[in-house]
Amino acid sequence: MPTVLLFEPQFVLRRTVAAAARHLGMAQVHEAATLQAAVRMASQQRYDLAILAFDGASMAEVEAFARSCNAGRVIGLIPAGSDTVPCTGMSCTLRKPLKVRELLQHLQG
Repeated sequence: MPTVLLFEPQFVLRRTVAAAARHLGMAQVHEAATLQAAVRMASQQRYDLAILAFDGASMAEVEAFARSCNAGRVIGLIPAGSDTVPCTGMSCTLRKPLKVRELLQHLQG
């Protein structure tokens, strides 16, 4: 089962994705509400996938973390209405709002 680091400041989205992935046996999800918590968690363990919200910290901080987190794949979550351009450290990006099912499809690669 893949290990996933989910950095998402919005409690409901973070908890829904994590609970659904666990319930369906798709992934072991480690939740981080802040980028600082995600950095700390990534320093302690390697993850198969990191999902990083661009609305939880500055773009430069999220991009730097995406390049340094040592995850097998990195997915960026871009806020609705943002003109954020995906950085090179991302495998792909998804635009919010999104359906939880859409994000869960990316857990298994």
